Amino acid sequence: MNKLIQLLLLAGTLILVNACEDKMLNTKDHESGVHIELAGLADLAGTGFYEGWLIWKNSSVDTTTRYKSIGILTPDALGVIDTSIEVEPGYLQGMQVFVITVEPDTAKSPKPGSSVILSGKNRSYSGNLYDLIPGLRNNFWIEQSQVQGKYMLATPTDAAALNPLSGLWFVQKDEANELIAGLTLPVIPANWKYEAYIVQNGDTLSLGKFNDPALADLSNLYGGSEPGYKFPGEDFLNAAPVGWTFPLNLQGAEVFITLTPPHPLASRNPYLYKLMEAVIPAAADTGQVYEMSLPPEDQVSGILELEIEIYK
Repeated sequence: MNKLIQLLLLAGTLILVNACEDKMLNTKDHESGVHIELAGLADLAGTGFYEGWLIWKNSSVDTTTRYKSIGILTPDALGVIDTSIEVEPGYLQGMQVFVITVEPDTAKSPKPGSSVILSGKNRSYSGNLYDLIPGLRNNFWIEQSQVQGKYMLATPTDAAALNPLSGLWFVQKDEANELIAGLTLPVIPANWKYEAYIVQNGDTLSLGKFNDPALADLSNLYGGSEPGYKFPGEDFLNAAPVGWTFPLNLQGAEVFITLTPPHPLASRNPYLYKLMEAVIPAAADTGQVYEMSLPPEDQVSGILELEIEIYK
């Protein structure tokens, strides 16, 4: 049986604790609030803030969508949120969807913006279990059988061909020894991006963002004067960022692929949820195709618990 991976660098469960079966209670007889524990939130570096929202519709007759903010959610330096928030009585019982968005540093909006990074929806209206999944209107799931990856060390942009171990490209070779896409990934909404990273000496550097593993990525920051392969990848030859020295020797470095939600992210740090990863062999040779593997399933965690306390 394929194991279902809930994507985004965050994964979570939302549990509603309710002392009676009625959807709405007398607000004078109870108190309510939420306790949130999330790990893996990226540093927004001044580009915005996280905010949690309750969403519901009053009835099948009044189908107007209602919104209630539970406030700004501020992760610590490790990307962790562990906090309790009081919520006005009456809201939690009628909630149908919970979302976390990234909002810009502007005037506060009465409803969530379009950058929904996580949403929680009841699995069935008869149960109290919610799951956090990426996005809202474009929720998507990825099974392990949908994810495969191969890569090769090469520097096609290096005109002098002096640094063959300084580039990494997600390609493989077909029977005719022609280069073809090395990644198998499902289609994702256009405003989301896959992103690849290398890790060397504890520092992390992006290879670029992409939607289609059969096309070039959106970055060509460090390559040479010649054209690169028409697939995701990067040569690390020129214009090294602070803390890096080019050309790189990628032997022994780590490489992984993650998923980037639709919002501006000023920090160079990736979200922590990895789709695939690999340690490049210490004796890796240029032109040799290597495989990536699936990371541990427990790499991130998150719990959101809604609590209603009844008084008699």
